[in-house]
Amino acid sequence: MKKEPKWPWPDRMYFEIFGEPWPDRVVEVPKDFDLCLEFVMRNFITQEDAAIIRERYEQCLTEREIAQRHGLTIDRARGRIYKVIKKLRHPSRARYLLHGMIDGVKREVERTRTAAYKEGYQAGYQDCKEEFLMRDQERKELVEEIRKSLPERVCDLGLSNHAYWTLDRAGVTKVETLLLLTKPQIKAIRGIGRKAADEIFAKAETLGFPLDDGSPKIYE
Repeated sequence: MKKEPKWPWPDRMYFEIFGEPWPDRVVEVPKDFDLCLEFVMRNFITQEDAAIIRERYEQCLTEREIAQRHGLTIDRARGRIYKVIKKLRHPSRARYLLHGMIDGVKREVERTRTAAYKEGYQAGYQDCKEEFLMRDQERKELVEEIRKSLPERVCDLGLSNHAYWTLDRAGVTKVETLLLLTKPQIKAIRGIGRKAADEIFAKAETLGFPLDDGSPKIYE
């Protein structure tokens, strides 16, 4: 006497491929699963393999009966069944079976939209990155042009002897180094004096690079 199958066809095939659900979990088989299964068996496996699957899970034949029908040993028939199920579990075929054709198409459309969104986002990010690099390059070129237009050494600024020699004793011999100092740092130079400091501040403003007063910035 044959044992009654636990699941009707084609639900039996669905749970054989994707595994039986837990006792406390409800799994809904796609309504068009039979059509999806027919499509997969016609297009992705051979006719003989499809016949073996139908005989095993639809007609509920034993492995011995399948082996006798196809002239195989029992072990060979069992191996053929296992290989076909393994083929159907492959993602390239299982995607047609897991959610059904209708839900599968919806998921494919959503996946395509997500991919298009990511592609557009990456393209926009690349454009912004290129624009940023271009502006950064322009800024560097502008700074380089301004730097070339400035005198290289402090002695070329036309400062008074007292201001020049005070900076020279402090090791400030290049204009670029001088412009990086703040007003408190200039005032802290030994022997600078108020008049010489004001002269240096005025010269820096004339060059277009007023010195920072060193006070904390408050950004709104």
